[in-house]
Amino acid sequence: AGGGGGGGRGGLPSTESSVPPSSSPSSSLGMCITGNVMVDANYLESPKCVAAKSNAKSIQNHLWRAWRDTIVHSNAVAVVQISHPGRQTTISNGITPLSPSGVPLRGIAGHTPLIPKPRAMTQTEVDALPEAFAEAAHIMCNDHGFDGVQLHAAHGYLLDTFLSARSNTRSDKYGGNTLRERGEVLRRCAAAVRRAVGPKRVVGVKMGRGAFGQVADDPSAAADAVA
Repeated sequence: AGGGGGGGRGGLPSTESSVPPSSSPSSSLGMCITGNVMVDANYLESPKCVAAKSNAKSIQNHLWRAWRDTIVHSNAVAVVQISHPGRQTTISNGITPLSPSGVPLRGIAGHTPLIPKPRAMTQTEVDALPEAFAEAAHIMCNDHGFDGVQLHAAHGYLLDTFLSARSNTRSDKYGGNTLRERGEVLRRCAAAVRRAVGPKRVVGVKMGRGAFGQVADDPSAAADAVA
């Protein structure tokens, strides 16, 4: 299925987002994970990103079901990757990007004109993140029929920046000197998502090392952040 830049207007997937069922393999895929679907339509990585929640309710179900059916046609488990772009929110959104500590994004050629300086999230805003991810997961699984979700905590997106000591210098319960401490918000988001979708659906976490120069921690300790 289509990725984070494969949407149409209003945060919805376009008809071009999906691979036509006629060209999908009949049995070669065990699981198909979509590109990142935003948990908040106010914060998009690009204008054509898709979002789990849209104001275009009259056509929302039809388009998401078509996306899901394209995957299921190939006999694959259909999993949605859900994400918040954090400080990679582009200027086209007309909103200040969010980050753990207000540390600006660096290291991506040409980002400066497109990505404004982020602001540090308040504790109240961070407290609300698990519910945002849980609501997105509930919508995609319970309303649109997907088999599970993957939380995107890599590539410099919001959950990734909480994990990194370079971008997370908070002194509250969401910061700390260890990956375990900085993984507090990710664990809360994963737990909230599990509660939202129930015990039978897939819940995974995508983590990385070195993407955009964010995570400099030992990858062997990554699992501890979500355990």
